[in-house]
Amino acid sequence: MTDATTSVAPRAGIEQLLAPLKESIIHKPPFASGSLQLPPSHFSIFYKITKDDHAARHLDFANVTPNELEQLAQACEPATFDHNKQDVMDETYRKARKMDTDYFTTPLVPYHTDLIKIVRNYLLEGTDTTRKIKVELYKLNVYSMRLIHIRAKYRLTFSR
Repeated sequence: MTDATTSVAPRAGIEQLLAPLKESIIHKPPFASGSLQLPPSHFSIFYKITKDDHAARHLDFANVTPNELEQLAQACEPATFDHNKQDVMDETYRKARKMDTDYFTTPLVPYHTDLIKIVRNYLLEGTDTTRKIKVELYKLNVYSMRLIHIRAKYRLTFSR
């Protein structure tokens, strides 16, 4: 019986020593998801009709027509996608189109929303919460010409 007591006692001591360390570790996933409520005025874009032209259009997604969405899709160029670390163009697999930021803009400015606060609270910990966060709009994707799915892509960069 003394053997069992002797082998349990050191284990209990180790558990007691490790308890503060275990309590300090926070398990958070390396991503955040959810909804961010924004005013309707943020759901619009201004875009160039063609790369060579100075003519532009405004699209209000709250009141957009199918014809306006088709015009936006036509103003975009075919988009590649990543497959095995290579850029691939295959419209039989995915009919995506894209527009680079030189050709469109949006009134949505992430710094004027709670997005930065959400990123800080959910993705960063400890001293990292004071790091500078740069949010940069870098592409507009338009997927499927029948059911238009539009995604403005932002890139987050962290620096000290």
